[in-house]
Amino acid sequence: MALEFKCKHCDEMIQSKFLKIGEIVECKKCGKKSTIPEDAKGISDADIHNEHTISDVFNKKSKESEKSNSDIVITSDKYPALKFISSLLKFIAILSAVVGVVIFFELVDAASYSTKDSVILIGLPSLMFSLIASICIYAFSELITLFIDIEKNTRK
Repeated sequence: MALEFKCKHCDEMIQSKFLKIGEIVECKKCGKKSTIPEDAKGISDADIHNEHTISDVFNKKSKESEKSNSDIVITSDKYPALKFISSLLKFIAILSAVVGVVIFFELVDAASYSTKDSVILIGLPSLMFSLIASICIYAFSELITLFIDIEKNTRK
């Protein structure tokens, strides 16, 4: 249900489709802000005859803000500590994968002097664990980067 009332500054009839009593509205004629009074007349949505209702003004402003927001470039780094932690986790993930592979090949090389069962019992699980841990750590660092990017997009 829409509301209709007179602007207290210029006596222009204002129709509001989405705002409620007590909320502030800007008059399209004089540009001053008014509070929707308690004696505002309730009208049906079909009775709205003004071609520039508050909802139209709101939609126009939101479209204009979308256009102007696309031109905004955010250059400040808001979360440098999180970016550092994300980079550090990526480094740790790559390092743990490399160490796991090196240890596996050292065990394979050492297994040439002993039994091959030691490579299967010790080397393969440790290689698998280091690779899975590396993937998880790297994924967590990417998740931190994703959250930073989401926050940066919401600021736009």
